[in-house]
Amino acid sequence: MTNISVKLPGLNLKNPVMPASGTFGFGDVPAAKKFDLNELGAMVIKTITPKATTGNPQPQIAVLDDGILNSVGLTNPGVDKVISEKLIALRKNYPELPIMASVGGDNEDGYVKVAKKLSDSGIVNALEINVSCPNVAQGGMSFGVHPQVVEDLTKKIKSVVKIPIYVKLTPNVTDITAIAKAAFPLSWYLRMSRFTCLTVMSKVRAARLLFLCWSTKSLIT
Repeated sequence: MTNISVKLPGLNLKNPVMPASGTFGFGDVPAAKKFDLNELGAMVIKTITPKATTGNPQPQIAVLDDGILNSVGLTNPGVDKVISEKLIALRKNYPELPIMASVGGDNEDGYVKVAKKLSDSGIVNALEINVSCPNVAQGGMSFGVHPQVVEDLTKKIKSVVKIPIYVKLTPNVTDITAIAKAAFPLSWYLRMSRFTCLTVMSKVRAARLLFLCWSTKSLIT
């Protein structure tokens, strides 16, 4: 059998498949019950914010004949409830599944607070720093389009967590390499893995696809 395992800082994946954050919620949505999450390389949970948020006004999802459009807006119960009510249950049900928690916030302090609490929980293996979401008024993509903001945020988060972080970038910029370089020098795990997360959106910011891209040397030198 072909070995398709992948080793990344904080993540030993039996295969390179990870869902986009939110696809399977916190392992508690109907889609998660129709699929064995143990078949994944790792589970990326919904983006978590400091306090509970209901997201954008309804309707948040439009089902089409050939797909789904969404503008959910990071709906979640807040970091404390996610840890006590969602993550503990997820880890109990899937003890061997690597878990990557997605971090969001309205400002730098919010991102740092969520990241630290998730790291200190001892439940998750790595963090995704979501500076790419287009469907929120504050945070998300508004952070990810400014290299200095990305650099400062990455530095602050790195100073308070004990697990690897992966910065999820937005392509809605003139030069994505400038954003990548801002995060790259501050994260030894990014340097080692040559790993970048991108969120790709249509011009109307509706269809979204998360994919993994091995960084090229020209991107980081």
